[in-house]
Amino acid sequence: ESIAKQALKLIKVDYEVLPHVIDVVEAMQPDAPLLYEDMFTKGAGIEPDPNKKSNIATRMENKLGDIEDGFMKADFIVEHESNTKPTHQGYIEPQASIANYSEGGTIEVFTSTQGHHVFRAQIAKLLKMDLSKIKVVPAELGGGFGGKNNVYLEPLAAQLSRKANRPVKMVMTRDEVFRATGPTSGTNCKAKIGCTKDGRITAAQAELNYQSGAFAGSSLPMAATTVFTRYDIENVLVIGHDVVCNRPKVAAYRAPGAPMIAFAVETAIDELARKTGLDPLDFRLKNGAKQGTITHFGPPLGRIGFLETLEAAKAHAHRSEPLKADQGRGIASGFWVTIGNDTSATINIGEDGTASLIVGTVDVTGGLRSALAMIIAEELGIPFEKVRIMVGDTSALGFNFITAGSRGTAAGSVATVKATQNAIARACEIA
Repeated sequence: ESIAKQALKLIKVDYEVLPHVIDVVEAMQPDAPLLYEDMFTKGAGIEPDPNKKSNIATRMENKLGDIEDGFMKADFIVEHESNTKPTHQGYIEPQASIANYSEGGTIEVFTSTQGHHVFRAQIAKLLKMDLSKIKVVPAELGGGFGGKNNVYLEPLAAQLSRKANRPVKMVMTRDEVFRATGPTSGTNCKAKIGCTKDGRITAAQAELNYQSGAFAGSSLPMAATTVFTRYDIENVLVIGHDVVCNRPKVAAYRAPGAPMIAFAVETAIDELARKTGLDPLDFRLKNGAKQGTITHFGPPLGRIGFLETLEAAKAHAHRSEPLKADQGRGIASGFWVTIGNDTSATINIGEDGTASLIVGTVDVTGGLRSALAMIIAEELGIPFEKVRIMVGDTSALGFNFITAGSRGTAAGSVATVKATQNAIARACEIA
């Protein structure tokens, strides 16, 4: 390894700088350098067969009510535009993988991942191998935050091991992590919100321009879903653009897409509160969504607890604590959805009454095992200490989706409860 690093230092590369674009707004301009000669914008409001090449891969649009009528009814209108830069997840542990090819044509990969079953599928696709020939073993995760949802080193290590017929270990340096993995999108977000004198929002409009990097596909859909969802607004228009540019392909990062547009929206909300003379918290209470509120993307909301959260914040002692010099106090709100998807779990009950659970959900925080152990202990009526939780590799369980979108405990607990209840029912049949 030391010799290889020394050899790399001896290699000199002359680069020709080609026309490029790295800013999302600049990439959307008609005269911007094109990343692809065959990319035409698709989506809402676009003609079926567009003939103008563009860096805008997708345009999306969500509507509710009559946006023009809503703004006509407003006494105050605030517009805010914000620009955010691509931000890396900053996990402590860099990407690291070990691949071992065997003569039987199988590959075993040990890696830092948020979803080993998804990684197996991606490796199989890239190397044109059958899923049954690949086993992925998840290592304990040194941080991910969405940045380890996709493969980077894994297919490279696997292919090198296959070529060399020897185990191969690959570890990124911190510099390589920043250069070669996916950050969150750089964005340009515009929010326009109107309200009456008494603080009732009558209309809200947003334009979301999200970088996707060198390939199409950003967190734009989730941003468009969450933009105004925590508020009860009758007239809404959301327009979004997924834009390619000369940057690394983006990845998820903690509620992917939501914080960037929330910054623009919440800034406008605070400005409206000032114009109406309302406390920013009371303004949000007046307009907060609740169960049954119709969303701008279609379905009504279930119970989300937004108003209850605001009431709890309002009643908290910290609200009335004196501020020190150079201190301030503010409030902001956001919205996110917990995804479900596939989760697998298998439970074994030993003859001594202990329980062992094999689950496919990666424990990204260290708390998943404790939560699942408590669930099993309660279901079986045994001490917590008599439960063992193991994260199984891809050969131990059926398909399991990535641990992302705050789904780990939510989805893992459902599978665990069902597996435990099935075990109890089976034990009763045998008894």
